[in-house]
Order: sequence, then structure tokens, then C-alpha cells
Amino acid sequence: MSKALSVDLRMRVLAAVDGGASHREAAERFGVSAASVSRWRNLQIRQGNVRLGPLGGDLMGDLPALPMALRTARLESSTRCQQSAT
Repeated sequence: MSKALSVDLRMRVLAAVDGGASHREAAERFGVSAASVSRWRNLQIRQGNVRLGPLGGDLMGDLPALPMALRTARLESSTRCQQSAT
């Protein structure tokens, strides 16, 4: 996984865009992707800043445990699939 680029770099890139550079020109000048410049610009517009967001983590950890009926249905479905494959 790549590591996040600094807020300082993000601000310098966006300052170049504000100064008239295109996203591609600013990206080439600072050695980042044009997609990153676009994402940072959208963050700046939506949030008013380009602060780093959380990286990685377990996305499923915040979900509540599945209800027993759903777990049972998944298990039965999985068992049927395995039996039909043999």
C-alpha cells in the first residue's frame, strides 16, 4: 500500500493549479498523478481542506454481527453449492 503524500505537497500542487496550471501540468511538475490532483481539488472544494484521511483498516469491523437467520441461510446456500459441485 502506498503512503499518503503530505498536506504541504498537496497545498503546493493546488497553489500551482490556482495559479493557472492544469491538473496535468501541476502533476508533472510535482511528480504526482493527475488523478491525485483532481481528488485533492475536489477535497478542497467539498471540505475546505486537503487533510489526510484514514488509511487502511478493517472495513467490516464497524458492521454489526449478522443476524442468526442470515448466517444460517448463507451456510445452507454454501453447503448446497458445494454439494452440487461434487
